[in-house]
Amino acid sequence: MRRDFKIILSLISDKSKVLDLGCGDGELLHLLLNKKSIIAKGIEIEPKKASESIARGISVYEGDMFEILPNYKTKSYDYVILSQTLSEVSDPKTILFQSLRVGKKVIVSFSNFGYISNRLSIFFKGKIASRMFYDYLWFEKKYFHAFSILEFEQYCENNNVKILKKFPIFGSILFKFSSNLFAKSAVYLLKN
Repeated sequence: MRRDFKIILSLISDKSKVLDLGCGDGELLHLLLNKKSIIAKGIEIEPKKASESIARGISVYEGDMFEILPNYKTKSYDYVILSQTLSEVSDPKTILFQSLRVGKKVIVSFSNFGYISNRLSIFFKGKIASRMFYDYLWFEKKYFHAFSILEFEQYCENNNVKILKKFPIFGSILFKFSSNLFAKSAVYLLKN
């Protein structure tokens, strides 16, 4: 199980109402259904991934979250999940704003582009470490926003987004401090 999935699993209460934006093949929601008996809903724009989610028994809306989210009632979900989603949407600010409106709490996980291995790769090779963060390269996606833990936390502070909990996920490096430098990724629990 992915490390961020384990953390997300620990954050969600049993029988919660959960919306996963960019749910992909439904792996996370399927896990939450089995372990936490949640009421699950996903939104996925890619037809193949939406079909895979549906095959897992997940209720999925196949379409654009930018069009769908404004139709959801305020605080209609206990949790909205953005698992590796913010860096892949055209307007991360709007999606985060809508997620905080729709969800009582929002869980965000993302890869930290401030991670030391990436910094060293840029310094020595002049490029982002190949396939270090995702299973695709930067040019293979329509949208790709690289940001660090520090940038995300500054955004939250400047926009009155309350960070309830922070879980840095450290890479193979032995150092377990300075998350912006040594954490490969992170999971945040947020609310307005």
